[in-house]
Amino acid sequence: MHKAPRIILITAAALIGMGALLAGGAWACAGFDAARLSTTNCDWHQTVRALEDESTIPHQRITVTSDFDDVRIEAAHGDAIELEYWTGDAQDVDVADEDGTLAIDVSAKPMDGVMIDLSPAEAGGTEDTATVVRVPSSFNGEIEVHSDSGEVFAENVHGLAGLHASSVNGSVVVNNVSATKLDAINENGDTLLSSIEAEAILATNHNGNISLGGAAARKAEVGNESGEIMLANMSLAETLTCRNVNGEISAQRLDITASSIENVNGDIYLSYLGNETDYHIDIRSNLGDIDAPRGGAETAARTIDVDSDLGDIQINFDSR
Repeated sequence: MHKAPRIILITAAALIGMGALLAGGAWACAGFDAARLSTTNCDWHQTVRALEDESTIPHQRITVTSDFDDVRIEAAHGDAIELEYWTGDAQDVDVADEDGTLAIDVSAKPMDGVMIDLSPAEAGGTEDTATVVRVPSSFNGEIEVHSDSGEVFAENVHGLAGLHASSVNGSVVVNNVSATKLDAINENGDTLLSSIEAEAILATNHNGNISLGGAAARKAEVGNESGEIMLANMSLAETLTCRNVNGEISAQRLDITASSIENVNGDIYLSYLGNETDYHIDIRSNLGDIDAPRGGAETAARTIDVDSDLGDIQINFDSR
C-alpha cells in the first residue's frame, strides 16, 4: 500500500531529469547561444531620419528611455536632430515630438518561440541595435537618457543646460561633454566620465567602479556603495565631496579649493597640485595608517578633510 507514492515520486524525478537533459541538449545544439533557441526571425527594420532644423523648430528637451538596448548621444553635423533606431519582433520605438520636447521610448516585446527573455541584440538578426540620437551644436537644452539594461553613452556634445545619464544594469560612459549640470547615475555597472566641463557634476553608483578624469567644474559629488572610485586631473573652483562604502578611493593631480573625502572600508590615496602649505589638512582614521604632511595653517586658502573607518590614508603633493 505504501509503494505507489514511492513509485510516483521516482517516476516524477526521472521525468524532471529527462527534461533537464533535453533542455541542456537543446542549449548545446544551439551552440550555447540564446538567440539560436528562438524559432522566430526578428525581422529588423532600421529607421534613419532627421527632424526639422533647430533654427526652424527648436527643442528645449530630449528624453530617451530604453528597456534593454544601448543608447548613444552623439554630435550631429548639421542643424537638425538626427535619429537612428531599430524596430522588429523584439522591439518597438515610439517617438513623440511636441511643444519643444522630443521623447523617444524604446521598449522590448515578448517574442513567440523564444524560450527565455532576450535583449534585442541577443535576439539576433543584427549585431548593433543601439538607439542613436545625434544632437546639433545649436541645441542648448536638457538631455535625459535612461536604460534599464544597456549602456548609456554620450560623446562630443557641448553647451547643454543639463545631461542626466542613468542605467540600472549597464555602463554609463560620458566623454568630451559640457553642460551646466551633469548627472551620471548607475545601479550595476561601471561609470566612466572624461573631459567634462560643467557647473556641477554628480556621479553615483551602487555596484561598479567610478572613473572621473579630466574634469573642470565648480563642484562635484561622487558616491559609491561597492567599487573603486578613481579621480584624475580634476579642477574644481569650489568643493569635492567624495564618499565610498566598500572600495578604494584614489586620486591624482587634484586642483580643488575644498575636499571632503570619506571611506568606510577601503584605502584612500590622494595627490594634489601645489604646495602642502596651501592646504589646511584634517585627517582621521579609526583603523589604518596615515601618511600625510602636516599642511598649512587653519587660515590656509584651501582645505582637505579626510575620514576613514577602516583603511590607510596617504596624501602627497605635486608642486609642478
